Amino acid sequence: VKADLCSKNIGETRPGDKTFKKFNQVKKVIILEPLKPKSTYAWFASMHNLEEIQGLDLLDTSETVDMTCMFMSCEKLQVLDLSAFQFNNVNRMQSMFGFCYRLKSIVFNNINIKDTANINCMFEQNFALRSIYILGNINCERKFMSYLENLTIHCPINSNLIDLAYEGYKINI
Repeated sequence: VKADLCSKNIGETRPGDKTFKKFNQVKKVIILEPLKPKSTYAWFASMHNLEEIQGLDLLDTSETVDMTCMFMSCEKLQVLDLSAFQFNNVNRMQSMFGFCYRLKSIVFNNINIKDTANINCMFEQNFALRSIYILGNINCERKFMSYLENLTIHCPINSNLIDLAYEGYKINI
């Protein structure tokens, strides 16, 4: 099944319509060329059988403002490498990884979400998620950290997360 992420916002599909049924069959998405989206709202949402996304490094997210539900209900995804993503302008990330039941680890590079307006339910129902790898700097609110209580966060020694280790968070330097 070939999915054109630019021609139709996947978030506009509904259960029962032909497009939704096709997306539910997708096991692998390959991004072939650079994209610079203003919004990635529900781009991969409800691709229940999606196991792999190749080419995420081709997404220039420097001007993206909305990542709401981007990967929501991708029930078979196990690893996401978002190290090429920029989060500086993103102001909506609610349910971005919600209901990704098999997601075990996420890789970020520099993540700045201190001023992000909505990160509610960002990791909701992520029972398998155990590790977040932060390769660079992180700047976030404590609310973000509250979703990560059962995880190990892997980060550089100069990270501002070091202080959180003293508050009971599992920080691996």
